[in-house]
Amino acid sequence: MGECGKLIASLNRVLLRGHGSQAEVAAEIASVEIMCSQLRLIVGSELVDIEKVEKLAELQARLRASEI
Repeated sequence: MGECGKLIASLNRVLLRGHGSQAEVAAEIASVEIMCSQLRLIVGSELVDIEKVEKLAELQARLRASEI
């Protein structure tokens, strides 16, 4: 949760306020990705992959709907 919070704070500073750098955001993204990899081991990669496929399908459907 801490890593995600730091990413959110970094995004807020850089994207919304114009302070900081993209390198700062990239460093926080890297930390979150590492944490997600660790969580994947705990929860199970197969379950995460199933959920990811479902969410990507939902996103694709929303994008198609917005093209109309």
